[in-house]
Amino acid sequence: MKSDKFVFGPWQEAWLQSLESGKLEQADGQLCISALDDGEITYSFCCLGVACEVLSQNGARIKITEYEPNYWELAEDGYCGDIAYDKQSAYLPEKVKDRMNFHHKTGGFDDEYIDGLNCDERNAISEFDTLADMNDDGQTFEQIAALVRKHPRLVFSAPDKGK
Repeated sequence: MKSDKFVFGPWQEAWLQSLESGKLEQADGQLCISALDDGEITYSFCCLGVACEVLSQNGARIKITEYEPNYWELAEDGYCGDIAYDKQSAYLPEKVKDRMNFHHKTGGFDDEYIDGLNCDERNAISEFDTLADMNDDGQTFEQIAALVRKHPRLVFSAPDKGK
């Protein structure tokens, strides 16, 4: 494992703090899902959707589109629709991936970094290949953030430069 100190860039740090805040509802399968809850629309996010929101709220030009569901979906389970960022609703748009320096649009793990880990560390993360897998398998935002803080080069190629 590389011994150099990784200093998170401003967007990476804002993303991790958002994951750690406990304020966001977690979803799986999509970057963001809207739902009707007691007459109010609520939003829940995949960990990668939180990254899209962080960039969007910090001045990056990202087109956000809400796709409306069929009426039966709304009536059946409160589901309202998927939110897309630059036409992507399941994986990171290229703009987000590149600006935050993720290795892959799925939050995929870097194989070379994994190869440099000791056996115990490698076994601890071997259950998953991507942040999307972790999120969709039920790992909490806090667990995902803890892994990234411990192994930033697993998912990031370098610190981001912010604006």
